[in-house]
Amino acid sequence: MTLLATDAVVLHLFDYRETSRIVRLVTRDAGLVSVVARGARRPKNRFGAALDLFASGVAQVALHATGDLHGLNAFDAVHSRATIAASLDRFGAANAVAELCLRFGQGHESAEVFAAAVRALDAIAVAEGGRVHASALGAAWRLVAAFGFTPALEQCAACHEAIAPEADVTFHHRAGGALCARCARNA
Repeated sequence: MTLLATDAVVLHLFDYRETSRIVRLVTRDAGLVSVVARGARRPKNRFGAALDLFASGVAQVALHATGDLHGLNAFDAVHSRATIAASLDRFGAANAVAELCLRFGQGHESAEVFAAAVRALDAIAVAEGGRVHASALGAAWRLVAAFGFTPALEQCAACHEAIAPEADVTFHHRAGGALCARCARNA
């Protein structure tokens, strides 16, 4: 068993048995981890209100070499992002970011995915009412880039010829990026 203290963000949590919670974290040093917070549902527990959805803090995780479920010894919240809970649009956007991390973040560079998730949640938390969807979409694209799936913009995604920075292009999602004028006519 290895003890790890790392920056983390709570992406998902659910009740486990009578007194515990299972928490999914994205961490700077270990990537995505599932931890059990024993006693977290008791009225007087060592986590207090720190284990909240989308909260950032320092997690002390006991990593087990043989399992997928590790132990959470402590979580010291630094930033709670309470404004996300105040708006259904913000909550939905933050949930979409969390889902992207949970589904596609495993096995990628943990520090980059962690940083992209933190930037995304911070942007969503402070976005004005009409800008929440735009912030969420921008955050999702940055996460996709952190996963290694950046669309090609400097060269044609079909013929791979260089595209001038000032040229008008067509973005083709199936091709995975921008198309030059010739390939755009054929698409």
